[in-house]
Amino acid sequence: MTSAYVFVGAAGKTPAETVKAIREIEGVKQAHVVTGPDDIIAFIEAENMEELEKIIMNIREIAVTVKSDTRITWSV
Repeated sequence: MTSAYVFVGAAGKTPAETVKAIREIEGVKQAHVVTGPDDIIAFIEAENMEELEKIIMNIREIAVTVKSDTRITWSV
């Protein structure tokens, strides 16, 4: 299992509308509107890196992304 946090700067729809759509993407475990330099943070899980990339690209499409920053996690 591969997981990551995705920080998104969104344009277009309001952050609240965007986060609702992001939450419907398979693999998105949590998504929240946040304050600060980013509009949304999402936690995602996938079987492998290829699937993780697909989820990230789906998020970027929905959010009409201005910028995104993905932080892949690992167990220690």
